[in-house]
Amino acid sequence: MIRTYLRPQQSLYFLYLLGSLFGSLAINSTTNAYSKESADELKIHWGGFIDTFYTYDLNHLKTSARNPTGYTFTSQAARHNEFNLNLGYLEVTAEGARMRGRFALQSGSSVALGYSSLTGPESTALNSIQEAFVGYQLSPTLWVDAGIFFSHIGFESWISKNNWTYTRSLVSDQTPYFQTGVKLSYDAQSSIAVQLLVLNGWSNVLNYSQSRALGLHVDYRLTPTITLTYNNYYGLALHHNHRFYQEVTALFKFSENWNMIASTEFGLQKTGDNRWVKWGSAELITQYQLTPTFSLAYRIETFRDPHEITQSTQTPNGYSLSSSSIGFNSQLTPQLLWRGELRGYLAADPLFKARAQNSTRDAAITTSISLSI
Repeated sequence: MIRTYLRPQQSLYFLYLLGSLFGSLAINSTTNAYSKESADELKIHWGGFIDTFYTYDLNHLKTSARNPTGYTFTSQAARHNEFNLNLGYLEVTAEGARMRGRFALQSGSSVALGYSSLTGPESTALNSIQEAFVGYQLSPTLWVDAGIFFSHIGFESWISKNNWTYTRSLVSDQTPYFQTGVKLSYDAQSSIAVQLLVLNGWSNVLNYSQSRALGLHVDYRLTPTITLTYNNYYGLALHHNHRFYQEVTALFKFSENWNMIASTEFGLQKTGDNRWVKWGSAELITQYQLTPTFSLAYRIETFRDPHEITQSTQTPNGYSLSSSSIGFNSQLTPQLLWRGELRGYLAADPLFKARAQNSTRDAAITTSISLSI
């Protein structure tokens, strides 16, 4: 993947514009809403998030960047032996009787890697945008949203505080974090929720190919303790090849304190010589809440991409590896979260940086403290 890096002055400039624009909007909207005293009152909410981290790679790297040149195996905790910002964002949301919207600007080391699919004009400004969408309620159970929004693919969030483990799973770093298009969402708060999406592509904003992609998201609440999720995507990938992707996830709530996620993914992509090649992955994550403010999480996973569809490693077995991790989450205050994680990797080929030469193994210790505003 091609990597792009945000310039700090650009991010600060966007945050300044955001504050200038929506600061006046919030004041005017509040004034107008109170004067009308109607059910159509527009409510503006501000928020933000700062996630700082420190990682020590046990391969004892000579440089700070953990990812080898040419591909990315992690977008979080991607810097060795330095204090850094993983993700920071400032958001404003709007809610009305039949409308909603969110605009959020972001920066951080994970943005530079996770949004590296944005190239050309997109790389300088659009990777600063986390979300920018507006929505309209067609009926009590039906919404339509348009713009840039978080991806329907994946069981993990782009925002670290929402995940059981601090770093994201292998498959999460090879699927879109964001999408651009229109989605129709149905949720009767019963046993099923459905999203239908028409998108510009796999992981992009601008539509270079002038074609459209289709997506489907289904949540099925099988029982009060088991929820099944199905996601799919059909359309062009980054290199203008047809891609079909499916994901099935099961969420189990064994007790008030013990939860588990099991997921499997399968992808097909058409190559230049008109063949369909495949890749896939599987994950198991469990979380146990020891106290109301302290939990433990364990993960084991495998990712197999011998044809190098997701990452070009130029190795005999392609981008194929496994990983496991154990971590803790400590809610110090309602706004302050302290996390730690030990994560190891194992690959058939030397995919990871090491002091002398690339290695088939890697392990890292990470700690993070984040503030939610």
